[in-house]
Amino acid sequence: RGLDYTLSKFLQRDGDPAFSSRGIELLSALLQWWRSDERDAAESHLKQLQSLFKLAACRNFLLTHDSAGVEWFNKERFEELCEWLTLLHLVDECKVPVSARVVTTRMGEAERAISLGTKLAQDVGYRSRLFVELPEKGVTKRPPLVKKQVK
Repeated sequence: RGLDYTLSKFLQRDGDPAFSSRGIELLSALLQWWRSDERDAAESHLKQLQSLFKLAACRNFLLTHDSAGVEWFNKERFEELCEWLTLLHLVDECKVPVSARVVTTRMGEAERAISLGTKLAQDVGYRSRLFVELPEKGVTKRPPLVKKQVK
């Protein structure tokens, strides 16, 4: 009943009927991102999100489209992809044994990263080019993974 059960319940949240139609696109986006050179845990969360716009499956999932010479992306899908990428980072960091305090700290950082990403996307009006060109000032890099064994 661990992670599999939690993810299963998450996917069924509020009986989301539209998930089945976009689930394949989401999985394709996550797999392409996971296998890409763009995935670097040492990069800031903002840089990670900006790299999504370089990957075809991610762009497809985000419903990027051109209208009157401006490229836009979908708000809801961006927020969903942001949540999933953050979850994957957290799960990946669980490969190294760490204390409950470190896990709690990382979960707090993940929550702030999601909030920052969605706020920045909102600030640029969901315009792809503006989001990708956002400067990294004020955005801190992810802390390195703790390598020591915790007793």
